[in-house]
Amino acid sequence: QLKLSRSRQDPELICCRIRAPFAVLEQEADRLGYSLQFRPEVDPGTDFWFQGKGDEEIKEEARDLERDETNRILQKLYKAQKISANDNSIFDSEPREKKALWSRRVHTLERIADQVPCDNDYPAYAPFKQDPKRRHLFRQYPSVRGKTLFQSKDRLELTQSIIAAIIDPVVLKKSDIILDFLPLHDANQGEAISNEVLSKRWVTPWK
Repeated sequence: QLKLSRSRQDPELICCRIRAPFAVLEQEADRLGYSLQFRPEVDPGTDFWFQGKGDEEIKEEARDLERDETNRILQKLYKAQKISANDNSIFDSEPREKKALWSRRVHTLERIADQVPCDNDYPAYAPFKQDPKRRHLFRQYPSVRGKTLFQSKDRLELTQSIIAAIIDPVVLKKSDIILDFLPLHDANQGEAISNEVLSKRWVTPWK
């Protein structure tokens, strides 16, 4: 997505803003094997797994679910608007004899829906794949364009990778075709750009 505008200070200068849609960013992350952070509920930490000095949660995690039970749980979560339509199914790529595949996914979705307390200070990361049955594993972040799997730093890095595969901004700058090539931040919470936001997030972040 390109947006052209004239500079207010110098009308002879043309500013070109480049923004990649989330779908394109996901394709690039998949191509690069770009690592993203898991949701904390994937592994909530030792306090959750051994609450009450027992191992009930570990036993529940290891329990394989029958196909009918799995569908009932997913339907219940979907009707309660706890999961998306994408998660409300057993995927064809999950063989019938591999109960563990859908069982681990359902147990994780239940923890996410229940918003279990998490104390894991070292969350896991894994290369992103455009695999619907794995999408629930990755953490989501708010942005001005809705929820996304990418933080600002991820969007900037992936967008730069997409551009670099087509043109070389350094060469264009040395050739005086462009004046500069700069990343635009929308702050770490995805707010719209404003002087107030920039001051709050970058000048006085302790306030």
